[in-house]
Amino acid sequence: MDKITGLRRKIDKADEQIISLLKERLDIAVKINDLKQKHGQQALDAKRWSEVITSRLELAQELDLDQELVKDVFNRIHRQVLAEARAESEDRGQRASGPSLFYLGPAGSYSELAARQLAGEFELRSCDNFAKIYQQLKARPGSHALVPVENSITSDVHENVDAIFSGDFQIVGETYQPIELQLLGLPGAKLSDVKTIYSQPQALAQCQKLIKRLKATVAEAESTSTAAMIVVSGGDKRAAAIGSSGLAKASSLSVLAKNIGDEELNQTRFLLIKYSPKASSKPSTPSLGSKLTVLAEIPHRVGSLHNLLGAIAGARGNLTKIESRPIPGTAWRCRFWLDIDLAGANIESVWQALRSHCTSNTLLGVYNQLTKEKSHEK
Repeated sequence: MDKITGLRRKIDKADEQIISLLKERLDIAVKINDLKQKHGQQALDAKRWSEVITSRLELAQELDLDQELVKDVFNRIHRQVLAEARAESEDRGQRASGPSLFYLGPAGSYSELAARQLAGEFELRSCDNFAKIYQQLKARPGSHALVPVENSITSDVHENVDAIFSGDFQIVGETYQPIELQLLGLPGAKLSDVKTIYSQPQALAQCQKLIKRLKATVAEAESTSTAAMIVVSGGDKRAAAIGSSGLAKASSLSVLAKNIGDEELNQTRFLLIKYSPKASSKPSTPSLGSKLTVLAEIPHRVGSLHNLLGAIAGARGNLTKIESRPIPGTAWRCRFWLDIDLAGANIESVWQALRSHCTSNTLLGVYNQLTKEKSHEK
């Protein structure tokens, strides 16, 4: 028993050393990240991390250690450092004096590319997921968010459409972001190596031809940037991510295949929104703008929708979007999201048509396009 006790003490001492060295390593990594931020460099460096993983696995092999265990430990350390980098970025945003603009990040996402068009007006702040964006909007009065709501190929981003349907957010403007998708992999990887492809659901849906050609397995991620981080942290050349060329640069990944989308013309519509709960007052007549968005409820009888659309057309309003969602607490009754282009229309007549033919309506916004719609970039 004395021998066992002695060995256990050695284990305790070794564990203390492991924890102490782990803390020291994390602290050094955070200091490196701080220096990167001061010099405008990205926290994520795929080439460097690939070199780190390779050398550590070689050492593990020499010491006859489980390589998967070592790989998992170092990937967890890396994810922790990246998480602290994002937290520090958010802290800087909270200390900023200007109004905040939240978007789905991190660096290199299409949401960030769209948000940068508004960088002169807002302090840009990335979030890990859409739920956090809405939490931040509610917690920070005066802040805004830029969220994707629909794509020209794969239609809606349902989580954001559902959020708009809640009626708690006001639409301030819209913009369109051209989407050119690339297949990104670790430095030195080849297209023929790829067995698993990570990205957010819409990007995966837009690249089915290449995915089927490669016979690759797909795995969903919250954003294209998150997909890139998974590939970097995994250190596996058989894994790839779908994202932008900007994401490749931000994460130090290589472009394995360019312009891999199934369709040449690919755009995503983003809405600039702010928190405006249902309790807030709605104007009796909307202000001027080029597009009107309203949530409308109509009588549950034959011809109600036909009559409403006819009245909108009679006021020279051009319906560009209609979508429905069930009304909670009712049986098979719906609320409609209507986007109406007001070019050439009498806005007061359009509004009167809505008031006359709806049992209730919630005006979400009368707004303009924030940036000129871009042509598809070659």
